[in-house]
Amino acid sequence: MKILARTILLITILTTILFSEPFYEEFEKLEGKIKKTKAAKVIKFTDVEKEKDKNGFIIIPMIYYTPETDFAFGGSFLYYYRLKSQTVENRPSYFQTHFVYTLNNQIISVANIENYFLGEKLHFFERVEVSKYPDYFYGIGNNNPDPVKEKFTSLYTLAEINAQYSIVENISAGIKWDFAHYSMLDVQKKIAEQNRFGEFTYTDAKLKDPALPGSQGGIISGLGTYLRFDSRDRSTYPKKGNFSTATLTGYHKIFGSEYNFVKFNLDIRQYLTLYEDIILSLIHISEPTRPY
Repeated sequence: MKILARTILLITILTTILFSEPFYEEFEKLEGKIKKTKAAKVIKFTDVEKEKDKNGFIIIPMIYYTPETDFAFGGSFLYYYRLKSQTVENRPSYFQTHFVYTLNNQIISVANIENYFLGEKLHFFERVEVSKYPDYFYGIGNNNPDPVKEKFTSLYTLAEINAQYSIVENISAGIKWDFAHYSMLDVQKKIAEQNRFGEFTYTDAKLKDPALPGSQGGIISGLGTYLRFDSRDRSTYPKKGNFSTATLTGYHKIFGSEYNFVKFNLDIRQYLTLYEDIILSLIHISEPTRPY
């Protein structure tokens, strides 16, 4: 176990160095000096920089620890590309996937595809996720007389598709479709409460009640509107700028959903460069729902 952890840590450090901005900046300076030499002119040194910049890939190993997961291991692969009609000035499209396995026998598997067309005017985003992961249930609605925090694990499959068109610079709008299927695998059976004398009492967990909406899993499917503001310097691993989205999605049986509700999602992310490759990311996510 120690050997595996040390090996993954070494790979992570080497990957960080090789894919860091300073490494490429020094390489580009050296390449520029070589191109200016007389020898380069004689052998007709070819400029393949554009082809390298238009397409490429990044591999990042991952290892982390949380109380819910124990140690987790995995990796992320990203391939970025541009169409033949696009230049290096255009934002690249990309395919990204990552897989994580934990010592608690949990998995996260995600694939994202983002494509830009018409000189970044038209934008498509697709996401598929299959995960078996722990979570907490805090009750339904804002008015819960008794505090609830119950552990559960579900196997879920998510699919999301949205299409956007640029209205003005940095702002685009469009429509989206969401689909998710949930299977409840492990639900906490009893809730323990301790009084001031140190005595415990046990009550049945609320998720055990089959009448509780969502306690047996199910399917949700909805159609909604999408608004996006994006001033990031780059779409993958940004160093500065803002990325904010607002979506309003209605889930109904006419879309194949087993539950009827409206969800509003607000996602605000600000990226700040503190020093060279040290980036501060400030994120706020709000996701209220309302049944109908």
